[in-house]
Amino acid sequence: MSAKDRTGGSGKWPITATSNWNVTWQSNTGVSGSTVLTASSADALEIGEYRTVLVQGPGG
Repeated sequence: MSAKDRTGGSGKWPITATSNWNVTWQSNTGVSGSTVLTASSADALEIGEYRTVLVQGPGG
């Protein structure tokens, strides 16, 4: 199948990237805290080259 056949006609592969930060802080007045910050984004990228690698396995 072509890349467009495998990607629903778009020719682009969906991707998602997520970053997580564990943040702790303390002020000069003694107040402190912690939190988790998360950022996530999704997009679709066109792949310029797609390769298949064949490896010999049992019985091959």
